[in-house]
Amino acid sequence: MKRYLLVIFLLLLINNSVFASGSLNAGNSKPANLIVYHSKSWSTEGYWDLSEYKLPTKAVITGIEVKWDSFSSLSDQRYNGLKFYLFNQQDKKVLLNNNLIGSYASTDNFNGEIARQKWKLKYKVKNFKYEGSYFAITPQLVIYYEVKKDKED
Repeated sequence: MKRYLLVIFLLLLINNSVFASGSLNAGNSKPANLIVYHSKSWSTEGYWDLSEYKLPTKAVITGIEVKWDSFSSLSDQRYNGLKFYLFNQQDKKVLLNNNLIGSYASTDNFNGEIARQKWKLKYKVKNFKYEGSYFAITPQLVIYYEVKKDKED
C-alpha cells in the first residue's frame, strides 16, 4: 500500500505544472525612508527596479509582502490607520492588506504578473497624536513567485 501511494505521489509530482518557486527580498526602497508629516497626506514614494533583476524571465508573482520599520522624531508619537499602496510599472494601484500583528502588509492582486518590473510604494496615516512631526517608514519588498513548465516539457 505504501509503495502504491508513493507511485501516485511521484506521478503527481512529475505532472505538476510548476517548475520552480521561491521568494525574492528586494531590500529597502530607494529612498530607504518614506516620510510623512501630517495625517491624510501622502508619504514620499519608494521605488524598486526589478526589471533587470536576476530572476527567470517567466517568473510570475504568487504573492507580495511589504515589511517595514517605523520611527519618528518624537519618542511618544502614536498613530492609527496606516495604509500602504503598491503600484506596478503600469501604475496599477493596490491597497495592501495590513496585518494588525506585526509590521507587514500583503496582497495577491498582482498574482500572475511578471515579477521583473518596477514597483512604487507610498502610504498614508489616518491620525497622528502629534501633527507636523517627522514620521518615517523603512519598507522592504518581498515577492513570492513561481516558474511554470513549458507545455512541451
